Amino acid sequence: MPVVEALNPLERLLIPEVFRFLLELTRIAGVIVIVPLAWSAAPVRFRIALTLLLGVVVHGMTETSPEFHGPLDAALAVITEFSLGLAFGFIVKLALSIGEIVGDIVTPSMGLGAAQIFDPLSNVTHAVITTMLRYFTTLVALLLGLHRVVLGGLLESFRILPVAGLWDVSKGWPTILLLSAELLECSVRIALPILAVLFITNLALAFVARAAPQIQVFSVGFAFTIAIGVLILVLVLPDLTYQLGADFSHVGRRLETLLSAIGATQ
Repeated sequence: MPVVEALNPLERLLIPEVFRFLLELTRIAGVIVIVPLAWSAAPVRFRIALTLLLGVVVHGMTETSPEFHGPLDAALAVITEFSLGLAFGFIVKLALSIGEIVGDIVTPSMGLGAAQIFDPLSNVTHAVITTMLRYFTTLVALLLGLHRVVLGGLLESFRILPVAGLWDVSKGWPTILLLSAELLECSVRIALPILAVLFITNLALAFVARAAPQIQVFSVGFAFTIAIGVLILVLVLPDLTYQLGADFSHVGRRLETLLSAIGATQ
């Protein structure tokens, strides 16, 4: 970064360090904003304090100082760092979205599609089962230490991709699309047994309605389908926990793949 000649030696030393610290905070802020872990429900002041704390820890890991030829390069560096943080956090968000996708798949078959609840974290309305599974996924992630993997990968990203590198983040989108396909595959694999049981339940109710038309199958079957769906969800929770743990174990490898794909384009 060009420095005015009138600056004294101390200012010449501090200005590049301060700007590098701001760039590090920008990347960290992108991760904190998008990753729906425990800090997503914390007050804004706590998230700001966490960002500053991580910035202090990160600062000094890279020895190169940013050098730009004008304000346009500096603005591009800020945008690049924030985009890199968002791409990094989006990989983690994909893993944490498994519970939501499973809930969205099985909720209509259970007959609870009309039961909606407002989510203050995302400011959208979700089905009750979807919200419950999302909280369950977050709890499993915290118990398995996914937050430590995220923070460790974030610190490592500053070594692999130093700040102010003007990295081409768009080169990482093929990797993100591939990981999205893995997420959908895992979610469908978890939801298929639940859908199979609910399909057999609805099929049995259809046979009952055909055999005994005088029975009000709609009023009886609605409660029966909900009861069966909730029972199956409770029974598959151990398997769901195992599947989530297996998927979370690959988050570190996915983050490394993303960083390598972006870093190889420089």
